[in-house]
Amino acid sequence: MLAQIKNKGEKIYESEDKSVLMYAIPKFGYYYLYSIGKVEMQNYKEGYIHLLEVAKKYQFNKVIFSLKDLTYTPLRGRAWFATYFAPLFYKLADNDLTVVIIKPQNKFEAVTIDIISNSLPKMGINVRTQFFEDEEKAIKWIENPIFD
Repeated sequence: MLAQIKNKGEKIYESEDKSVLMYAIPKFGYYYLYSIGKVEMQNYKEGYIHLLEVAKKYQFNKVIFSLKDLTYTPLRGRAWFATYFAPLFYKLADNDLTVVIIKPQNKFEAVTIDIISNSLPKMGINVRTQFFEDEEKAIKWIENPIFD
């Protein structure tokens, strides 16, 4: 994870095993979610449920999912994300959500991300999605004032 996120953001969640970290970046109005290694179901759900609570406070409509170092998420976790978390988070963002995904190096996880992101519009969740392999480029893109 980039040091600049730690410097400009407010940590809003960290799992006990440090596989899930979340920051709010108020200056630029987005959330930054970092996942590394094998993420267990409890940490997965706990982190995202906490983000739903924080989203009521900040009401940002942009998020970066930094998944480059992710190697495993449980199947039930992915299903829960698509059917529970995504609809609620989309609603909290007033149906106006921009998502930046830093794609995982793990090929299986990368395919899973593609499947989930392509399924969301079929569920009525129309998210602007931008994919990156480079974290710095992703951050520059979401922080660019022309983006808004």
